[in-house]
Amino acid sequence: MSTPEYIQHLIIGDVIGVIYNCVDKTIAYTKNGIDLGVAFTNVPDERLYPTVGMRTPDEEVVVRFAPPFKHDIGHHVQEAIAKATALVHQVPFKAKQVHLRRCWSV
Repeated sequence: MSTPEYIQHLIIGDVIGVIYNCVDKTIAYTKNGIDLGVAFTNVPDERLYPTVGMRTPDEEVVVRFAPPFKHDIGHHVQEAIAKATALVHQVPFKAKQVHLRRCWSV
């Protein structure tokens, strides 16, 4: 699905969500709590800046960067954690003895 398809059918009161997945390097959208799927893949590892565009004067937007969100992102988070954990487990690891010393006093 391309970005214009997300924009074509918006009406007053619609709630649009953006989900950035740093593990899969994707960006997906939600509309009124419904997952619209991935819109962008291979998103580069660089700073991203949220931007909202307006078409006419006197338009208003409310932005939320913390829960509660209209769309439950819990499954997205759990999926990203599982993939990241699998990637970590693929890294070769050589066990060696580690000596810890006490660095504090009681």
